Amino acid sequence: MKQEPFVIRAYGKSELALLYRPEASKDAALKTLKYWIQLNPRLRKLVKSPGDFYTPKEVKAIVEELGEPFSTQ
Repeated sequence: MKQEPFVIRAYGKSELALLYRPEASKDAALKTLKYWIQLNPRLRKLVKSPGDFYTPKEVKAIVEELGEPFSTQ
């Protein structure tokens, strides 16, 4: 199965979290991603979207720090 390249764009927070943890429930994946962001001082400063979406700039920072998600489906 060919995996599509990851695209930097705005993502729903749950959508991006599930790309990192596709085996988890939506809530568990989101909780994990938020935890990883809080553990990383650079991400704590850069990722501050209060709503349901991450901006492309925030997604880029997350990918730079955490690497590309496991699944892009």
